[in-house]
Amino acid sequence: MMSLYRKLDKPWIIGVIYLSNIILFSIVYWLLLSSSFKDIPDLNFIQALYFSIVTVTTLGFGDIIPNLNSNSLLVCIIIQVTLGVLNIGLFLNSISNKISLNKEKEINERLEAIRKIQVAKVLSILKPIVMSQLSTLADIYKSTSTDNSNKSLEISPKELMNDAYFDQVCLIDYFSMRTKYGSDRLFAQVLIEENDKFQSDLDNFLGKFAYSLDIELLSLINDIQNHRYFNYPKHAMIVYQHNQRFNNGLVIPRHLISMEHSKRISANMDMPLSMRDYHAKLLSLIDVINEYLAEGEIRMQIHLLKHISPPVGSAIARMNFWQGENQMEIDKLFPVYPFEDV
Repeated sequence: MMSLYRKLDKPWIIGVIYLSNIILFSIVYWLLLSSSFKDIPDLNFIQALYFSIVTVTTLGFGDIIPNLNSNSLLVCIIIQVTLGVLNIGLFLNSISNKISLNKEKEINERLEAIRKIQVAKVLSILKPIVMSQLSTLADIYKSTSTDNSNKSLEISPKELMNDAYFDQVCLIDYFSMRTKYGSDRLFAQVLIEENDKFQSDLDNFLGKFAYSLDIELLSLINDIQNHRYFNYPKHAMIVYQHNQRFNNGLVIPRHLISMEHSKRISANMDMPLSMRDYHAKLLSLIDVINEYLAEGEIRMQIHLLKHISPPVGSAIARMNFWQGENQMEIDKLFPVYPFEDV
């Protein structure tokens, strides 16, 4: 019943029903009850239409008087008046609902516009934080690149982060001493410091502006902030410090993240894909920022220049990974390290 009411709760539909009421009863008065009126022996259609209109609108001018002895006529008049009153009530209610819905829609649109402005302001604060992380990823890309073109690139993160990108950066040598800060610090140590700052900045951002963001976006930022991808340089530092402490001739694995190379993935081995998952989430966040901010999409600056540190190709793990094709040889080339959390 409610479903039928919702379908009929439209002004034009109720108007059509009201008009049909007038025409239908005009025909009834004309064809079936034309002799049931005082002083009019044979009611014509125009007179019947006129009588139907003044009856359904309850005007009752009294110029056409029904014969009170005609029960059929009286029943028809009662039915028509009742239906007419109901139609008018429904029509007015429908108009009222329409006005209320339009007003509610207008208010919701205004609130949504205000919300988008607020979210845009908040994301404009988040943007430089994300840009700082992209700068760190750009350094990793440069340090693992073999491009000696001595040029600068400006590229969309989504365009850069393809399979070739992942295969390149997963060969990073975390123990390289040639960083943008000089030659006295490990690349892993530099990355840990920059990642910690990024995570701390995200934490401060959420502490101040979480109330302005929806649950999905909060969940995305939280996933990025606490992602396992940040454990790679920490794992590398554990191995390095262990070897330095005990000085036991342990061969330091310089390629912890290489387990995510596409050749290892294609070998159908069970492995984490932290790097790819992290980049996918970061790209999703960048898409949200680009959607809300009108000053242009986020782009990465990669300077493959010799006079700017870190040097191009300065952190590539120098070892032959792809000797052999069977499972055992791949296991030897890509040892699985038992690190989950630091």
